Amino acid sequence: MKSVSKRYLSFILSLLMAMTIFIGLDLGDINAQALSGDTLKNADTEAILEDMGLGWNLGNSLDATGGSGLDTETSWSNPKTTQALIDKVKSLGFNTVRVPVSWGKHVSGDNYTIDSAWLARVKEVVDYCYKNDMYVILNIHHDTKSSASASGAGYYPRSSAYSSSEKFVTSVWSQMAEYFKDYDYHLIFETLNEPRLIGTGYEWWFNKWNIPSEVKDAIDCINKLNQKAVDTIRDTGSNNRGRLIMCPGYDASIDGATVSGF
Repeated sequence: MKSVSKRYLSFILSLLMAMTIFIGLDLGDINAQALSGDTLKNADTEAILEDMGLGWNLGNSLDATGGSGLDTETSWSNPKTTQALIDKVKSLGFNTVRVPVSWGKHVSGDNYTIDSAWLARVKEVVDYCYKNDMYVILNIHHDTKSSASASGAGYYPRSSAYSSSEKFVTSVWSQMAEYFKDYDYHLIFETLNEPRLIGTGYEWWFNKWNIPSEVKDAIDCINKLNQKAVDTIRDTGSNNRGRLIMCPGYDASIDGATVSGF
């Protein structure tokens, strides 16, 4: 059974790596806050990936976009996340929880200032996982706009919308990264979720051997948004100097991550 488990873990990690690029450094220069029983304080990226084990996605909760304020968490019919829920997930053998978070409905002003109550709630859920010595993946989730000209807070991977997209991504990540910068390597950032050309014929698929000009432009924009997010996170210092960061390709697909140009 042990060899089967290792093969399954290897498959899961290989799939994850195929769909995103993990940007990590030698973590020996991080002043990580050691957890009880911690053996990975100075571990490298590969060791951390192996230690992450099986992952579980807390979907349709903090990423839900109905309602307003803190009520958005339950707007897609899931109950409010509790410590008991995360404890149960841990007891079933999961060691990593991905916490998708949508931010567009929780920002205000030209600088996209995040509501402090929303940040506090996200922290509360992250801490539920930390109390179980689990890894957490935190991201920008349903904040892709419906089109390049759509109003509201968010981003769209097209050159005509790049300026406003960059402003949103860098503003949100600067606040998130600053807020969580002292958390140790068990917290992993994912820059974007499924960045794509919503509302076009290329939303979920494109021919990677004959890439349409629209998609080439989108890939270029995604590259730049990923890099801006990484630079913004790194610039906040502390443990963010070497934190693992996931950077998706076009629509977070295998094609999007293996196509020439990503």
